[in-house]
Amino acid sequence: MRPASRTSPKPKIETLVENIFGDSSEPFLREAVARADGRFRRRLFEAARAGEGVDQRLIVENSPVPLAVVNGGADRLVNLDYSDTVSYANLWEGRCHRLSGLGHAPFWEAPGDFNPLLERFLHDVETGCAVHKHNQVESRTESEQNNENYQESSL
Repeated sequence: MRPASRTSPKPKIETLVENIFGDSSEPFLREAVARADGRFRRRLFEAARAGEGVDQRLIVENSPVPLAVVNGGADRLVNLDYSDTVSYANLWEGRCHRLSGLGHAPFWEAPGDFNPLLERFLHDVETGCAVHKHNQVESRTESEQNNENYQESSL
């Protein structure tokens, strides 16, 4: 019996790194992945396929914490259309953001595009503006809602 290899064949590593970091993948990233224990990568993907771990959908559908979802529009690892259908409890700006032409790590590939979104989100969290408008409507009292409806109908 052969001892387990600590690294995957180079083509698998190249594919994994390219899928995560796109064209911006640098040699040190490939080297880091190659150094990682191959059993870890196998166990990670096996667990994901088996549905092990926490139910992330359940968490984001029920958490009152403001959540910014920012993906690369060309992400090959995440089903972006599925992400758009989740009923997030508190989705910042009421939508998932897609950065055109970027892959799984837009923060790495194009920090000039990603960082302004992150800064805006952090500012909105700090100032209390990150609460999604839908949630604000639900949190108003019935009399506040009736008063607003009256004001809108009398215009």
